[in-house]
Amino acid sequence: MKKIKVAVMVIGILLASHFNMALGHHSHASLDDNDVRIVSGLVTRYSWSYPHVYLKVEAPNPSGNVVEYSIELLHPGGMSAPGFGEQRYVQNRRPDNLGRTARS
Repeated sequence: MKKIKVAVMVIGILLASHFNMALGHHSHASLDDNDVRIVSGLVTRYSWSYPHVYLKVEAPNPSGNVVEYSIELLHPGGMSAPGFGEQRYVQNRRPDNLGRTARS
């Protein structure tokens, strides 16, 4: 009986640990690999925090009208490692960003 309780507890812990990892992951299937754009505009807001770095950028759309784009980047650690530190994305700067758009 004790072995069964231990086995159930171990299985429960393993399942719980995998469930937690699944909650933290999301798919990029909503992004269109065939529609890659370069957005060049003014950073109006940014959030340098986990789980992702987010930018709000005012830039002209293909029609020439200025719109606000919401750009999701990697997590801060993934951005810092190759040299894209927090200071790169400060308000009122104009960095170019290359990215895939959301599917319609």
